[in-house]
Formats: sequence, structure tokens, C-alpha cells
Amino acid sequence: MTDGDQVIDQKPSSLAAPGCTVRLTPASLVASVAQAENPAANVADGNLATRWSGRGKGAYVTADLGTTQSICGISLGWYNGGVDGRIYDYALSTSTDGRNFSPLVSGKSLPSTSLQPAEFQPVNARYVRLTVNGNTVNDYASVTELQIAGSAAPASPFVHPGILVSKEGDLPRPRAYPDGHELAREHGRDPPHPGRPSQRLRRRPGA
Repeated sequence: MTDGDQVIDQKPSSLAAPGCTVRLTPASLVASVAQAENPAANVADGNLATRWSGRGKGAYVTADLGTTQSICGISLGWYNGGVDGRIYDYALSTSTDGRNFSPLVSGKSLPSTSLQPAEFQPVNARYVRLTVNGNTVNDYASVTELQIAGSAAPASPFVHPGILVSKEGDLPRPRAYPDGHELAREHGRDPPHPGRPSQRLRRRPGA
């Protein structure tokens, strides 16, 4: 069987770990090398019948998510995975700036063409890079899907319209006026003298 022949296993496969359900769509995809008929964009089209292909060990494709995201799952689809014993050698790495990449996970593909989740601890990153170091049949990197997932955002607590919720330390303290002193000072008057009843000003007739 030549590298141009393909067998597709359409068995369903989970996108990522339980709770990791939000598919993150790349803003752009760039490959180090690619065949004209099999460009990098094909790894994010949701179609296992298309692929990105590039010749040479160490060929890679980089997905830019646009902003830093919490990544909790990555699933990979391999062209002719398992057919004629074809197993791919790969490595995943991530970056926040697109220049400095940190290793995430590496391994070998399973003998299947369905999506295969990679196992790793959640990480914050903007860029995800898949590097393929050939396969057991030839030196091609041929990937049908690179699906990236994040966790669903927690629901916001309900706040009634018009009610301001603040921290305990920000709440105003209730004022007490045991003897009228504070109240008098607030209004710019002298507080009442102890032991002497306060007097009210009376308007004189004609005044």
C-alpha cells in the first residue's frame, strides 16, 4: 500500500478527559513543511478524511489559539494509523509567546485512525506544537486532526439586579447616636452640653 492510500476508522473517540469539553479553535496554523494538497489547515477542519502532510523527521505544525487558554485535552488523528503496522513517533509542546516551547507529552500513536487523546496535566498556553519524528513506514508527518480542548467556564453566581455585593470589610458600619453628639457634629453644630437641655432658637415676631 502506498502513502497515498488511506483507510479511515470512523469509530467515535472522546475529545479529551471528562469535564474537558470546550473545543478551542486555532486562530491560525503554521507548518514547518507541507504538501500543497495537504496543508496545515486540514488538522483543524474536523474531517478525518483530510490531512496535513510534510516530509522529514522533525516536521511540525503549530496551532495559535489567539490568546492564552487553559488547555486540558488534546486529541490526535493519524493518517493510516495502524495500517501496514504504521506507528507515528510524536511530541507535543506548548508556549505562551510562540518562541519558547516547553515539552508537554511525547509518545507513539496507537494502531488506529480514530482520534487518540493524549494524557497530560492541564496547562496554560497560547501555542500548541505537534512535532512528528516520522513513522514506521516512512519519514512523513501525516496528521488528520489536532483537536485542542479547554474546560467549561464555571457558572457565575447570581446577583440580584441593583444589589451591590461587596466584601465584609467594605460594608459601611451602622452609626449610633447615643447622646446626639455625632449627629450634631455632622450638621455643623456644637454638641449639647452635658446636664443642660438643648435649646431651640425661636424666631421673634417680625424678625
